[in-house]
Amino acid sequence: ADGSDCDTGNFHGRSHERLLLKRLGLESHYPRKIGMGDFHTICKTSLQDSQPSKDTELPCYFLQKLLTVDYQVRYLTYWDENNPGLAPLPQTREQKEQHSDSFKIFLDDLKEAIPERASRDSHVHPMDLQMAIFHCADDFLRQTLATKLAFCQLALPLLVPNPCTSDMEFPLYALSQIQRSWKEADKSGKQAGTKSYKKLIFQAQTPIVSFIRIGSSASSSKSQLLNALLSRRKHDTFFHRHCRGSTRDPDDTFECCVAFCNLHGDARDHGAQLQFLQEISAVNVALVSDLEHLDDRGEKLLQGLWKSQSPLVCLLTEKENVAAGQASKNIKIGIKNRNEAELMDQLTKTLRNLLEGPNPHFSLDACVDKARQHRFIVDADHPACVTARAKAKELADLLKKEKLSEIKSQLLPLQGKLWKQWCKKDKELTRLQEKGDKSRADL
Repeated sequence: ADGSDCDTGNFHGRSHERLLLKRLGLESHYPRKIGMGDFHTICKTSLQDSQPSKDTELPCYFLQKLLTVDYQVRYLTYWDENNPGLAPLPQTREQKEQHSDSFKIFLDDLKEAIPERASRDSHVHPMDLQMAIFHCADDFLRQTLATKLAFCQLALPLLVPNPCTSDMEFPLYALSQIQRSWKEADKSGKQAGTKSYKKLIFQAQTPIVSFIRIGSSASSSKSQLLNALLSRRKHDTFFHRHCRGSTRDPDDTFECCVAFCNLHGDARDHGAQLQFLQEISAVNVALVSDLEHLDDRGEKLLQGLWKSQSPLVCLLTEKENVAAGQASKNIKIGIKNRNEAELMDQLTKTLRNLLEGPNPHFSLDACVDKARQHRFIVDADHPACVTARAKAKELADLLKKEKLSEIKSQLLPLQGKLWKQWCKKDKELTRLQEKGDKSRADL
């Protein structure tokens, strides 16, 4: 385990994270103690199509669903049937008649009804489950988890806060095997066309658009807006409060490859992550709530985004019609009571216009230096990752020294001439012999 992580016995992290690991039965696996062997273990869960019956079964079900590239792993949860908020209330016939005979009492009850607070312990949020397993996985399993999540077209962690300390981790090694292919409009020639690309995502140079939230909004979900922008509600790439499942074929909203970053929570509480995103983003999108009662931290944060060289798009949750100011690089859009389709069209057009001009392009590999400047921990610097990368390079260099055909003849002798001779003899044994002038009926 890396020195930045703390042992289970000395785990004095935030109470929420500590209780979550205990609830999921992962205390003994923290930190980085789940390996590839645990991921490929055949157990009762992998042999039966069932649902978890308790919280401690959730990690095993999560790993098994992810192993089969089941994108519905995003919605895996276990609800406590003993939660009073979920249990139906029995009602006698006399009660029904009494309620129907006295509508005034019923109406008074509605006015005086006190909203019941939902229990925070009713279920484990799927995102908490995913990140708890990520923290307990070693570097090689993290790489596999990230690759499987990418196959499912789900969001990947970019900056991972340590649940035990205030350290931040940049998981470059975990994201290093993910490959993406895309097409872009080719404007270099006289005729309009498309150009195909296929690269590892940590090497792909793309503009980055960062979505952040300032303040809390009960009506607008930043992640839900981002999902609608990317795939028109066909697939939930990011977790949001109204997450639901559907198809896996997102439409191409932009003509070029664009990376989107989604900072979870109030940006005022995540200064280090916000500063990092500001340095790598080509466009910043801020969901601003309760603008009239914004505190000093919120105003300072917003002022920093306004002064930044990158364009700023402010989505105002409490404004309906706002003069957008398209001539400026700082654009305001009111989203209150807006038709979602019209809002997505406006936001898409705005981002397209802002991304058309010259803007910074970054790859994950290029972001490593900035992450180190912020004193973030880079998983690729861990001894195990350095050793694995060195051994892989050594093996690749050996393969480059000789021709592939010669290497195969040395390492796989039975798949060379002997294999061809066997195939020839096998054909002779199975084909019809001495056919001559005989008809098919005679044979």
